[in-house]
Amino acid sequence: MAERRMIKRQIVMSDIFLAMNNAIQLLYYQLMLEADDDGFISNPLTLVRMVDSRKEYLEVLEEKGYLIRFASGVVLVKHWFQHNYIRPDRHHESVLPEKRLVTLTKEKIYILNSECNLPAAPCPAVGRTEDGPLPRRPAVSSLSEGWPLADREREEESFARPHCSWVEEV
Repeated sequence: MAERRMIKRQIVMSDIFLAMNNAIQLLYYQLMLEADDDGFISNPLTLVRMVDSRKEYLEVLEEKGYLIRFASGVVLVKHWFQHNYIRPDRHHESVLPEKRLVTLTKEKIYILNSECNLPAAPCPAVGRTEDGPLPRRPAVSSLSEGWPLADREREEESFARPHCSWVEEV
């Protein structure tokens, strides 16, 4: 665990961040201090108790776009690599399996692979059960069949299929 962390002024001096109450801001700073070298925090509820905060404040930070929360309880600081640069010879990879569920954009912001239409990297089962296959999404053509032909053609011209060539895998 590192002894030093950096905080980007542009992020914490934004109106969105400053509009949150001081307890939420303090929790964010504490999460920044306790995160591993990839921005993951495996024990966020312990930190909530440590700073005499509330669990709901984690939800507020997630809603405002500062954190990504996983079902396992792990939390990720979304702008971690905008805040911190860690030299490759000092960087210690995160050992948490949730790292496979996110991608780092060119802007150095974490996004979920599901937001980017990327498949999650295969993750070994660690005490978790399989929920079964995910439901299939309807094809784009079947969604637009009720539209008038002119609208469909105009929609097809203005819509480009989303892709993630602008991200790099972590």
